[in-house]
Amino acid sequence: MTDILEKLERYKGDELIMDDINEAKDEIKLLRKIIADIEHAMSMPIGECILEAHREALRVVVERESIHTPEDGKGQRDIFVDGKLINQVFYADTKRGVVRAYKEPLQLAGNRAATETHYGKVTVKFKCKEES
Repeated sequence: MTDILEKLERYKGDELIMDDINEAKDEIKLLRKIIADIEHAMSMPIGECILEAHREALRVVVERESIHTPEDGKGQRDIFVDGKLINQVFYADTKRGVVRAYKEPLQLAGNRAATETHYGKVTVKFKCKEES
């Protein structure tokens, strides 16, 4: 890799511009980090490597658990901010205490529906599915 840097430095006045050199240096740094990560993973026993992968997957699941949207597949629910029911919610984050909803009655802001943001203690109450 040092050969590449030496060649880049030699040609910087002729064919390459400084941006190209800096971009190449950044790519080399990234490649070195990837190689180090691979070497670290290869040095771990397989069980430890699997455990680390499970920890990362669990972290992602827990991080997403606090976020609620109509498309998340968790079912119907009521969203409350500081105990007050908020209607027309399209985004809620219980961890950050943020709820985004469409204004009621429906209003337009340009060519989009107007929205409002609520901050506070966000709680979620799932609605039971009715059996038929």
